[in-house]
Amino acid sequence: MQRAKSKSSPERDNQSKKTTKPAEKNMHYASASRARERDRKSRSFGRGNGVFRCLSGKTAKLLILIAVGFAIYSFASSHWYFDKNNGEKVHNDQNVQKTVEERENVLAHGHDRDQNQLDLVDDDEDDDDDDDTDSFSEEDDDGESEVIADEEYKEQDIAREEDNVQPEKNYDHVFKYHVLQTLTNTDRLPHLKKRFEVCLKSILDKSSVDLLFFFVVDGPSKIYLETALQDITNQHISKAKFQFIFLDIDALAKELAPLVEMMQEQIQGNHPYYKDAIFFLSTMLHKELLPEYVHRVIMLDTDLVFMSDIKELFEHFDHFQGDNIMGVVHEQQPVYRHIFSLYRSQNPGTRVGNPPPDGLTGFNSGVLLLDLDRMLQSVHFEDYMRPEKVVELRDKFHFKGHLGDQDFYTLVSMEKEDLFYNLPCSWNKQLCSWWKDKGYADVWDQYYVCKEKINIYHGNCNTPIPF
Repeated sequence: MQRAKSKSSPERDNQSKKTTKPAEKNMHYASASRARERDRKSRSFGRGNGVFRCLSGKTAKLLILIAVGFAIYSFASSHWYFDKNNGEKVHNDQNVQKTVEERENVLAHGHDRDQNQLDLVDDDEDDDDDDDTDSFSEEDDDGESEVIADEEYKEQDIAREEDNVQPEKNYDHVFKYHVLQTLTNTDRLPHLKKRFEVCLKSILDKSSVDLLFFFVVDGPSKIYLETALQDITNQHISKAKFQFIFLDIDALAKELAPLVEMMQEQIQGNHPYYKDAIFFLSTMLHKELLPEYVHRVIMLDTDLVFMSDIKELFEHFDHFQGDNIMGVVHEQQPVYRHIFSLYRSQNPGTRVGNPPPDGLTGFNSGVLLLDLDRMLQSVHFEDYMRPEKVVELRDKFHFKGHLGDQDFYTLVSMEKEDLFYNLPCSWNKQLCSWWKDKGYADVWDQYYVCKEKINIYHGNCNTPIPF
């Protein structure tokens, strides 16, 4: 908008016209015109004839966007880099030069999901001066250090893929109490599902401690368990926390078979149900079959009903003394009185096969307390697992069994009974009475009766549990 002209006298106007020179008048108008033009151009930036007079408006905008983007990228890349081996962002201090060794450390811990940041430490000046080969430098003309690092990365990736090593999740800081159970063939024997649920619910209902379960399963049983465990969780049966880990029975049996093949051949009968190596699992649990944080584990059959807190059962570990490596309850039928009958007839007055408390009755492995550290350290236990020792015991006692691991423990106890802690009968009250009418009625009660308050009922040989 033009400024309004001020009023003046005619004389003053005439005088001004007379004193103004034509050249000055032209310069005045030219300067005013250039000033207006500069002002107009400064306001017309981006319309094709602004400050970037040599470029179009779109080109100028594009250049600005590129410059801004490059600045953001430069800033971000100086503070973070994406470790494609780790799959996550790792902090990178701007002025710290990573060495080959540090990059290898990143890869070495690439599968550790708890390590979200890499702590970089400046090397001492003396180390930098004395050992230039450790640093990853861009001044190497042939790029030798970079090539070596890349090759080492590839080698580590290949080794990791071949080993397929997955990090163990350590539950030890939360779950101090470990339980192992085997559940298979639920697709063919559906009654096993109900039996398992009754057992697990009775444990969780009374447990005052957090429990970590290891379930040895086949494919169908794992599918069933995933649903059953979720249902049990939704029912809020457990007063404490519990977690579980599945162990594949096929993979475990494959690993176990060469370790227990000798036992199967030497002490096992022809009963087809126990030809699978998995029924000797407890004898080898100390051989790194479980995570290293497991030191004590209770191995349970699934046909049990708990009447007491499982914590009280775990407390029996503290009663182990001397050479004790495991806790187990005596067999409550005259099973081994029968199996050792030939030896008994040749050795009148022997304790072998006699009823408790003074006899060497044999064991029932429905409830086993396994101290894995003691098992590993026991020279005696290791000696009895030697093939020649097993053959010696088998021949000495004329033994031929059919009950898996409990046959082996029973056979060893005939010579080395103090390897075993005698768990009270109340912690595995066996209900099976198959042997009662097989010629042992006169001694039946000496084996079968348990006068203590029952903590666990065991419905072995498919005996119903009346609770």
